[in-house]
Amino acid sequence: MGRHREELVQSERLGAMGQMVSAIAHESRNALDRISRAKDDLQYLFEEPRGYAAPLHLEVATCSVASVWRQACNNLDSARINRNAELSEECGDVD
Repeated sequence: MGRHREELVQSERLGAMGQMVSAIAHESRNALDRISRAKDDLQYLFEEPRGYAAPLHLEVATCSVASVWRQACNNLDSARINRNAELSEECGDVD
């Protein structure tokens, strides 16, 4: 009877250890995900100012002033949400 009890206790201990290892693995994965997100956030924070500090590479090209104006206006669409603003242009034949 003592042997059976020892086996039962050993089985319970192994089960508890399995649960503990499973919990550790789960928490480790969560911690690694948080570390990965923090790394990505830090990388973004460092890359953003670097983009401003980098030299500008401009290309000279012939284009329509009206198309440049329209593109600039389209780029600002999200800033004009819920605002009473519209584009009114009179470019004529100017390029």
